[in-house]
Amino acid sequence: MTPVHLNAVRCPGIRPDTLGGYLSGLGLLVVASGLRENVRGCWREGGFTLLGRDLRVGNLEEELCRWRPRPYHRWWAPHQKADTKAKSDRNLWAARNTAAQDEVELLDSHIVGAGGNYFSSGGRNYFNPVFGTGGNIGKRDIAKVYDEALRLIADAHGQARRWLRATLFEDSDVSLPELRGAGTWFVSANKLFNSGQQWYREGQISPWSFLLALEGARLLAGGASRRISAARHYAVFPFVSISTAAEASQDAAGGRAEFWAPLWSEPASLSAVRTLIARGQARVGERPASAPFEFALAARSRGVDAGVSQFVRFSLRQTTSRQTYEALPQEEIATSENHAVAALAALRDWVVRLPRDGPNDKRFFGIRGRVERALIRLAAEPDEPERWQELLLLLATAQTQIDRNKDLRKSCIPVPLLDSLLFHRAWPSPAPELWIARSVASVLRGVAPEGWLKRPGIIQTNIFGVREEITGQGRPWLRFPETRPNRAVWDDAAPPLACMVAVLERRLTDTDAGAASPLHSKCDCPVQFVHDFMEGALDDAEIGRWIPPLSLLDWSRTQAVSGWGGQNNVSPGGSSRMHDFFRPLFHPESAGKPVPVAALRQLLKLICQGWSAEAFAFARAKYLAIRGATVRTPSDVRFDGERLAAALLIPVAAGAAERRFNPWRIPQKNQ
Repeated sequence: MTPVHLNAVRCPGIRPDTLGGYLSGLGLLVVASGLRENVRGCWREGGFTLLGRDLRVGNLEEELCRWRPRPYHRWWAPHQKADTKAKSDRNLWAARNTAAQDEVELLDSHIVGAGGNYFSSGGRNYFNPVFGTGGNIGKRDIAKVYDEALRLIADAHGQARRWLRATLFEDSDVSLPELRGAGTWFVSANKLFNSGQQWYREGQISPWSFLLALEGARLLAGGASRRISAARHYAVFPFVSISTAAEASQDAAGGRAEFWAPLWSEPASLSAVRTLIARGQARVGERPASAPFEFALAARSRGVDAGVSQFVRFSLRQTTSRQTYEALPQEEIATSENHAVAALAALRDWVVRLPRDGPNDKRFFGIRGRVERALIRLAAEPDEPERWQELLLLLATAQTQIDRNKDLRKSCIPVPLLDSLLFHRAWPSPAPELWIARSVASVLRGVAPEGWLKRPGIIQTNIFGVREEITGQGRPWLRFPETRPNRAVWDDAAPPLACMVAVLERRLTDTDAGAASPLHSKCDCPVQFVHDFMEGALDDAEIGRWIPPLSLLDWSRTQAVSGWGGQNNVSPGGSSRMHDFFRPLFHPESAGKPVPVAALRQLLKLICQGWSAEAFAFARAKYLAIRGATVRTPSDVRFDGERLAAALLIPVAAGAAERRFNPWRIPQKNQ
């Protein structure tokens, strides 16, 4: 087969920075495909590129100037009004069955009837939010804008071609006319206030841009058989989703829907583009996407059709009145696969259970809106650590808000445990405070030999009011019990040291008296950082800030992490020496017979109350009774009881703990 050589014409004036600009690109491909053969189109370098045999700028302009747009009129308006009055869709379906093909195509891009056919008992008509309520967006009647655009071109004579060049090639020397009513698709066509000599002026736009956009919008045909979600009527139209939930109560009624415009960088024919848009496919796992955050996750998990290079998100929101809204450009999200973002698909069931906070709700929470926007921002810039940190903080805040509300505990589920590899996304080079927070957050359930009934769960159960259950695969599964458990002792309003001590006390209480220390962990902290913590050289608030978010990660399958890579053998000060002395008793893997939890409870009480001499004597007796080891008597045994108790919650490697304890030993004759 002889290869076909196509010439490329770049159209930098057609950009996806507005919904109208994106639709103009689709429309240009539609029109050019009707005027010549072997036409292709793609999005490159921020604009639309048209390819065709013997295609040149000059002959493209000539052909478009001779082009006559297809008629646009709302022929279904009387049938739509009848259905609205009857609360049915039968009139519109009956009219559709006898309409011409072009009329049916135009109708399907505006309205879909849920009834299915003329003989059904009747359903309701669903509108494509891109076209408003069947071609009427508040006071903006698309048919009137269409007629006005045709009139401007017909009366412009030689100026019309210059307007066409402005549309295609962004010719800035052209004075554009005022075209009212196109502001939903072209935000620059809205009134501009405080501009010029008057207090406002109408937006200016080339009529060619609107006419091409109208041709492209015809491709957005919906269908009841393709509904993504039976509860979300916007999903009957391709790449259209419900709006993000509101973050503030005053915005609860502002969002109408969102359109996720797919871009492709490889030349595609009109037939291929029609197929892409007709499928409208975006999936998260095995289920179609119907919410904005799901589209974002689908883009980063390759849950979209092949060929789509990125999505441009447009939020259809009210800006001037309750009936009129604009398509506001938002994030651009590439479709390159990101395994870390794909792992966030586990959040889907949790997010959809959160309240959407509608305008008629008696109480506003704002949880879902904040989380959805954080997920979208993260998908747009997954290489930015700050985005991951923001998400983890939001998840912890949301978990706390649900945990403290009786109604939310009944209707919502806990945040599912996420992959612990997200920690490295958020902190490629973690500070010492993050090492400590991660070590505490990774404390796992205690080891319970057969016959022992009491053991604490993962440390999240001490921070949030959740209950841990183990699945058949041995993985932890969380749920909210009817009443908040007493083991949840973390208080965000309390100082971090007090919270850490409360967690340690509670874990000892929830463990059988004869069991070992319930501080098993997969992420040991370098002893050097624990010494810095004991000396007060670290930021306690930063440590307490990140323990709850990091407890949301699943550390049970994490490969054991120990060591640091830096110096770990400096001489500690007085406070750190006390930590080295007590640490082996609290370590779950200490040499020799482990100290029973009952003894650790007594010792921790002495430490917390600041009875240093009594605590030191008690510990010496335990070392002698359990290990047969005698220890030195320090000249000064004073210490900060609360800080020392908090430091004992931080897991360290068993070998490091023993090495730091060795200077306290008194060598025996046989050693």
